[in-house]
Amino acid sequence: MAEFAAPAGKRVVIFCGGAGRDLLADTLTARGAHVTRVDCYRRSRPQTGAQGLNEAWRERRVDAITLTSSEGLDNLWEMLDAYGRTALAATPAFVSHPRIAERAHALKLARVIVAEPTDAGLIASLLQYFDADS
Repeated sequence: MAEFAAPAGKRVVIFCGGAGRDLLADTLTARGAHVTRVDCYRRSRPQTGAQGLNEAWRERRVDAITLTSSEGLDNLWEMLDAYGRTALAATPAFVSHPRIAERAHALKLARVIVAEPTDAGLIASLLQYFDADS
């Protein structure tokens, strides 16, 4: 992005969730920016909700899923029972990065679509996919 091409002397705050990647902070620092990281959230698997997730697949109420992190995919996988995992593997999965697609393929998800890594990109991919099914 052009905004990040010459950040020398600028102050940048990156809000993050603990053990995230440092590429952005390292790159901006190398380009002369003064970077502050604010650890403001934690990623963890929900302790409740697994029953509802499994029921949603059993009742055929899931037509597609969106995944924006490999960790989120792993958490979802761990929450599902055997039926839910089988159903997830057959559900179209729209992901925001090739690295997430790699993880999805490792878990044997059959239909993985890599979308542009924005909310608009995920929505556009979903709309295109379901429009093609019509």
